[in-house]
Amino acid sequence: MTRIYSLSFESGGPVNGRFLMVLVAHKAMRQALRIAVAEAGKQGGKWRLVHKAVKRSALAIPTGEVLGVSGPYDWAVEED
Repeated sequence: MTRIYSLSFESGGPVNGRFLMVLVAHKAMRQALRIAVAEAGKQGGKWRLVHKAVKRSALAIPTGEVLGVSGPYDWAVEED
């Protein structure tokens, strides 16, 4: 059964950085993570995994398909 993996990555430090989310269809987490890391690498810089979620799917989605990429979004912490 194909699963849809939602993998979130972060780049930067504690004060500012970038956030990226990648959706991948695959049967195994390790291979899905490998595909998502390669997709994040296309954005440039170093990315670290900060969140992962999985949902089962009964749909016939090709294994290894990148379903979508959201970001990168820039963020910064403002001091009062």
